[in-house]
Amino acid sequence: MKISHKFKKIDGSEGTRSNSEDFGTVGSRFLKRIADIVGEDNEKKSKELFNCLNSYNKADYEVANSSFSKIIKDNPSIAEELEPFQEICSRVLSCKKNNVDYLYEKCLEDIKNWDSQSFIHKLLNRNKNPYLETKLKIRCKYCGHYTSFINPNTGMAYMNSNNCGVCGRGYPAPSVYWDNIDGQAYIYYRGSVSEDVFYDEFERKHDVYPGRDYFMNK
Repeated sequence: MKISHKFKKIDGSEGTRSNSEDFGTVGSRFLKRIADIVGEDNEKKSKELFNCLNSYNKADYEVANSSFSKIIKDNPSIAEELEPFQEICSRVLSCKKNNVDYLYEKCLEDIKNWDSQSFIHKLLNRNKNPYLETKLKIRCKYCGHYTSFINPNTGMAYMNSNNCGVCGRGYPAPSVYWDNIDGQAYIYYRGSVSEDVFYDEFERKHDVYPGRDYFMNK
């Protein structure tokens, strides 16, 4: 895909990437594009798509990946919009879990078992409540290992305030808002992350011109 320092606004006019308007509309532009492809009157397909995107946002990569494949098969014209998410799902699912990952998943099983117990059991064993010791984690969208969940709309990755606790990459939580094509392009031109691998991957996947230093030279 060709990516430049300009983007198409919802009204069809041209905007400039990396500014506040770009920041505030990356999500709505993506949603408008996929709504136009699916068709606003197609309630069943729209619901299926948004359920899939919600699974992705919750880091339920396996469910999301399967759903993306089905949606793209049924409607190939939407593939370009969904491939960035599917690529991330596939990367995470291909990553081999380590012992720490399996330990956290054991904690999740303990939580499920706890939730199935009666109120009396929970009251009598409240000191054993697994929620007391288990903090919410998600599988990093880059390395695939469990890391503490940090809202992707908070913190600054280049100041190490929103980074994976395992691989160190910025903004490890999946986000429909930031992982769509326009969201990644904003990050690229804004220089929102410090690791070069993000920019190298983006340039390999897309036909980018001008490059990331365009706004630095303005």
